[in-house]
Amino acid sequence: KPLDRKIPCNLVARRDGLVLRVQALGGVPQVLKGMSVTEGQLLISGVEDTGTFGTRFTAGLGSVEGRTWYTLTANVPLTGTEKRYTGREKRLHSVIFGSRRIKFFANSSIDSVQCDKITTRTPVSLLGMTLPVTWETETVRPYETAEVTLPQQRRQEETGAALEAYLHSLVDPYGEVTASQVTSRLRGDVLTVTLTAECREEIGKTVPIYTTNEPDGGSG
Repeated sequence: KPLDRKIPCNLVARRDGLVLRVQALGGVPQVLKGMSVTEGQLLISGVEDTGTFGTRFTAGLGSVEGRTWYTLTANVPLTGTEKRYTGREKRLHSVIFGSRRIKFFANSSIDSVQCDKITTRTPVSLLGMTLPVTWETETVRPYETAEVTLPQQRRQEETGAALEAYLHSLVDPYGEVTASQVTSRLRGDVLTVTLTAECREEIGKTVPIYTTNEPDGGSG
């Protein structure tokens, strides 16, 4: 939303970073290019000391772009379960009249095993007119589960991609990821995947200054 220059505020650091550029649109800059800042540090102050006229509250607005660093880590097991289809695929057919269903198959042991089910429904028409009747086909693919050990490289790539997506959700609203690297370390059957990244982003956020004065920039 548009910035209101009449409301006293400060610009503070929303995260740690190295200042690359300072552009003040109001208030007094408190940092310079090349300075390291920490989360919460004052970047552009909305409090001015005018000397003769005392303290003046104003809107400390602007942009402070910085270089930031992220380290994201996830622990994932190399063991897991995998589906193995038995090959005994079946197609079960039904006709549906409103709330009534007529099955063209008898109950079988298929309901007692693990299986994937894909259901398709096709409206029935006669002479170009759609009838209140639906032809349903349910394809059933039974499977068994087996414990498997996943390749370390595959696990690293999958987890690294998930960490990258999360990183972009954090950074993209403010800037861009300029460099990143994924590494991993195996301990027993647990793989620790680490993403390190360097970014360039806006590191300032506006916070209000609460005073007893009217928000017109005057000292009263």
